[in-house]
Amino acid sequence: MPNLPTFMPNLPKCRWLILYNHELTVNCDACQHRAPVSVPGLAARLGENYRVHAFIERAVCSKCGARWPKLSVTVVPVKMAGYRSRD
Repeated sequence: MPNLPTFMPNLPKCRWLILYNHELTVNCDACQHRAPVSVPGLAARLGENYRVHAFIERAVCSKCGARWPKLSVTVVPVKMAGYRSRD
């Protein structure tokens, strides 16, 4: 598996995504599958200091098994991701 490019900026840690209310979506270019990722769940499992960069390196498409560079991760505010509050 190829390494991520060294020119990638320092990607945020899970705690920053939680603090600023952002979500991750994994996008597969090989099969066009998309899946949301629970950032609080990821932080609970791997720690709040877990980097998105490390997540991208380990991510695997659940539909076709593709890995980076055929996978990309989108980081968007929860409101833009289509989630609605229960208020």
